[in-house]
Amino acid sequence: MRLVGKLENALQAGRFSDFLLTKTIDSKVEPDGDLFAIWVRDEQMIEQARELFKAFQTAPESSLYTDATNTAQAIRKKESQRKREIEKKTVDVRKSWTTPKLSQCRVTLILLITASAISVATNFGSSKLFYEFALVASPLEIIKSGQIWRLVTPIFLHMGWLHLLFNLYWTYQFGLLLEARLGSGKILILVFIVAIASNVAQFYASGPSFGGLSGLNYGFFGFLWIKSRFDPGSGLHIPENLVIFFMIWLVLCAVGLFGPVANTAHFVGLLAGAAVSGLPLMIRR
Repeated sequence: MRLVGKLENALQAGRFSDFLLTKTIDSKVEPDGDLFAIWVRDEQMIEQARELFKAFQTAPESSLYTDATNTAQAIRKKESQRKREIEKKTVDVRKSWTTPKLSQCRVTLILLITASAISVATNFGSSKLFYEFALVASPLEIIKSGQIWRLVTPIFLHMGWLHLLFNLYWTYQFGLLLEARLGSGKILILVFIVAIASNVAQFYASGPSFGGLSGLNYGFFGFLWIKSRFDPGSGLHIPENLVIFFMIWLVLCAVGLFGPVANTAHFVGLLAGAAVSGLPLMIRR
């Protein structure tokens, strides 16, 4: 900062500082003994500021300077609002991607425990118990029979340890992040919407012999992706390299590189999660 000049009157010093602001010159007033020093932050503006200071000293009560106070206040208010908007839209990735404690996220914990228990109990698809949780008929017939749970329970069925562990990992990562931000009630609604949409779609694509949390995980991913891209103020962020990974994985599964995979559940889960995240944003806009 460079010194512009000093005045005996604090009111006049503040008035001149306001006037400088209307000229897009940022300044600061500081007590200096019995005087008040005016400092300019940008050294490139010092000569212009000093010329304006000389003119001010000749007529400090001029309306040119007294009216500048109101203008300066409006400028400061607008700048303050702009900074608040920037802070609202700025996401600290280290905080937003920090995983909270599992004990605080009951829905995610229930998903992990239930998927593990049912997968083991059904012997990873080789037990007859598998069909107690599978979607064995059309959704309309399921509803008529009163076995509505079958619209959701296929997400807990897995065909092997690798299948189960891979899905548990991403449910853990995405579920904790979402539940910590949204709350247990909202993430439970998201789980039901994505699970039913992906399970029903996969049933019509391949019949009842499918299962896994991957459709739900793609729903979580889609929800986070939309929030991260179009609503940064939500605090929900997903790294760009993870977006690339999930999209590549989606394509590799679709081309059959990993054998029989519930690809329809992946695609529909992704679309359902993205829709739940994006529709409220579209409506607000």
